[in-house]
Amino acid sequence: MSPQLPADCLKEIFELLNDDIRSLHSSINVSKLWCKIGIQILWRHPWKFTGTLNSKFFWPAIVKTLLSCMKDESLMILKQMGIDISISNNKSPMFNYAGYCKYLSPWEINRMVMVIQGRGWWFESNDMSPVEIVIEQELYKLFMSRCSTLKHLIIPKARILTYPGATMCLSQLSALECSTSIPSTFFKEMAQYCHNLQRLIVEPCDEDVEGLAVLITKQTGLREVELVPTKPKQIKTMECHQIGKALVTQATSLKSLYIQNYLCFAPELLASFVNLVTLRVNICVRFHEGLSSSMSFPQLETLEIFEDKSTPFDYYTKVIESTGGNLEKIYFNNVSHADDQELRNYIHAITFCCQNIRLVTIVLSNKIEIDELEQLLESCQKIEVLKLQARSLKIIDGERILQLLAVKAPRSLTTLNFDSERPYGCWLFSYKALDEFLNTWKVRNMKPLSIYFEIACYEPGFNAKHYKIIKKYLNEGVLKEFYEINNLCDPYKKWQCLGPWG
Repeated sequence: MSPQLPADCLKEIFELLNDDIRSLHSSINVSKLWCKIGIQILWRHPWKFTGTLNSKFFWPAIVKTLLSCMKDESLMILKQMGIDISISNNKSPMFNYAGYCKYLSPWEINRMVMVIQGRGWWFESNDMSPVEIVIEQELYKLFMSRCSTLKHLIIPKARILTYPGATMCLSQLSALECSTSIPSTFFKEMAQYCHNLQRLIVEPCDEDVEGLAVLITKQTGLREVELVPTKPKQIKTMECHQIGKALVTQATSLKSLYIQNYLCFAPELLASFVNLVTLRVNICVRFHEGLSSSMSFPQLETLEIFEDKSTPFDYYTKVIESTGGNLEKIYFNNVSHADDQELRNYIHAITFCCQNIRLVTIVLSNKIEIDELEQLLESCQKIEVLKLQARSLKIIDGERILQLLAVKAPRSLTTLNFDSERPYGCWLFSYKALDEFLNTWKVRNMKPLSIYFEIACYEPGFNAKHYKIIKKYLNEGVLKEFYEINNLCDPYKKWQCLGPWG
């Protein structure tokens, strides 16, 4: 009999199969040790497999297993409410399945409530009946009492702090999603024992809740914050002063800040977050009043602007100049409000301050000299993804750009995105220019290239000759992909591809 690998070695191997449910499921049938390790990983975040498995069988199986973990008194409560608990397994569970769970949200709980009620996992109910509320309570009681390793919680309407074991369960949280509609007292109570949050998402963030501010100040190392206000009129007249000041207490540890829709705290507080590594902005109203023109983020590595048509573009250029050469990603969804001089300043800042840049958005118009782009390409030799956005009332001659990229693109470049924002500009490419570009790419023995076009950003469009060239270089391996895409601005997903051409 061959010797068995130690448990810690097996665990490291199994971690590599974290998202492969079929391999994990097969492994639990090998031995008791394999089963124990595999079950712990499977039940760490079982809900993420809903897109992989047939939900018709997945949710009843989950419910059956969790009901078998419930205490007799909980099962009796359900039975007294007229709920059929015969789907539960009468045998004692082999493992503490609920105890392994590290992620919990009202969505999963709602699915299980509907299955227990016999409505089906697909049924959604915003207003629960009294019976459904009881089922919800008993499910949360199960997780609060059994789970001592919960890491990520989306706060529900249920009064979970009153359930046995909640203090221990929630004290281990590292990620919390909540809203400012939750009573202040809830946050104040959590603040007594929940001190290890690393990530906080507040959606919506429409009220200046004192309890939430207290909870934030009690954290020992908050690293990521996402704020999503949804009431512009209210935010316009009332900033979340307490929440903003509380965030400043976390300035030393805060590494990532994502602002959506509206800035809900005083703009001048942004200058306090000098240790930011990631700054994401997606706003639709003016917020630069009060911003310091000398804001400095020397540790910044990622700057992503998904929407901001009001802040003077030079503000972001100054942020880039303050980063000390650490920036690796600069992404703009669009910069239609910038004038030509601001664009030149932006390109100049990247050229001389961003030698480590790997993904960058460059905005071009007919007034931007090709020499300026050439100088940037020569200076930034680590670029892997290059997004070129057309901004001109006229069609931009893409052939000049292809000629330059053919000979000056850094050897690290693997992805090229041509983008435009109507009516500000679009690209023009002849099939001959495309052929010459790809042939030179082949001769230079460059890495296989992925090219992505935003929809309707080229004039007069690609024809059969273009498609023939594309197919040729795809077959030769010069092109890895050639796609028309819907959008490139989603920060949480890969390229949003509609389908290949040709």
